Amino acid sequence: MKRPFASIKHLSQFPEEEEEILFSVGSVFRILDVNDRRATKGHWFVKMMMVENDDDLNELRSQLNQQYSRYGNFCDLGSALIGMSDYDRAERYFQMLLEYTPESKASFGLIPNFLGIIYANRGDYQKAFEFQERALKFRTQESSIQYNQHHIANTYVHLGAVYHHLGQLDLALKHLLIAVELRSPTTSLAFAYNGIAITYRDKDNTRLALDYFLKALDIYENVLKRDKYHPELATTYNNIGEIYSHLGAYDDALNYWTHALEIRLKGIVATHTDLAAIYHNLGVTYLETKRFYKSIRNVHESFRNR
Repeated sequence: MKRPFASIKHLSQFPEEEEEILFSVGSVFRILDVNDRRATKGHWFVKMMMVENDDDLNELRSQLNQQYSRYGNFCDLGSALIGMSDYDRAERYFQMLLEYTPESKASFGLIPNFLGIIYANRGDYQKAFEFQERALKFRTQESSIQYNQHHIANTYVHLGAVYHHLGQLDLALKHLLIAVELRSPTTSLAFAYNGIAITYRDKDNTRLALDYFLKALDIYENVLKRDKYHPELATTYNNIGEIYSHLGAYDDALNYWTHALEIRLKGIVATHTDLAAIYHNLGVTYLETKRFYKSIRNVHESFRNR
C-alpha cells in the first residue's frame, strides 16, 4: 500500500463516540455520494472510496506537470497562479521578477509576456498590448532571435488576441498569421488557429472561420487527449456549433453543442454562464428544428444557470 492509514480511536478524546482514522499525507479519495442530512442530524454525509491507483488522476497530474513546469525557472510559479485565475498574486510576482531579473537573462522576455497575459485576462487590453510589445522587442533582438523563435511566435499570438479585443481585426489577423508562419509551439498554434477563426467569424467570413476552428480542434483533441474534459475543448466545440448554426447545418450544430455541454458538466472548470450559453444555443436550435419539448427543457436550464 502506497499510503497506509490506521485507526486512532484509542487516542481520541471521545473513544466511545468517534471512529477516527489517520490517513497519510497525499491520500486521494473518489467521492461516491453526498447526502444532505442537515435537517435531521445537522451534518452533510459524504461517502468516499480511497484510491490507490487512479489512472485518470495520474494522467491529469502528468498533464498539469507538463503545463505548469515547462519553463524550468521562476516563471513556473507565476504561470500556475495565472492558471488558478489568481491574477493579483500573479501580477505582484511577475512585477517582482521584472524588477530583479537582469535583461541579460534569456528568460527575461517571458516576464512581460506573462504580465501581458494577466492584463488581457483582466480586460485591460491597452496595458496588455504595452507588455506584449515589450516582450516582442526583447525577443527580436538580433542576438537572441534564433533561440527565441517559438517565444516570438507565442508573443505574436497574444498580440493578435489583444488587437482583436481592441477591435482592430485586420491587425489581429496579421499578427496571428505571422505566428502560424513562425511555426508556433503546438498549443500556441491551436490558440492562433482559434484566434484566426474568431477574427474571420467577426469579419463575417464563416467558411474560413469554420476551417480554422476545425484546425484548432484537431490539435486540441490530440494534445489534450489525456484531459478530455478540458475547458478549451468545450469552448472550441461551442464555437464550431455556432458556425454550423449560422450556416443552417442544425444537426451538426447540435452535435458539437452536446459535446461542449458534456465537457462543461463533467469538467472541473465551468461557470453557470458557460452552461447557460450552451443550453440557450441548444434551446434555440431545437426550436428551429421544431423539437419543442427539447427546446423548452434547454431554455429552462439556460435560465436556471444564469
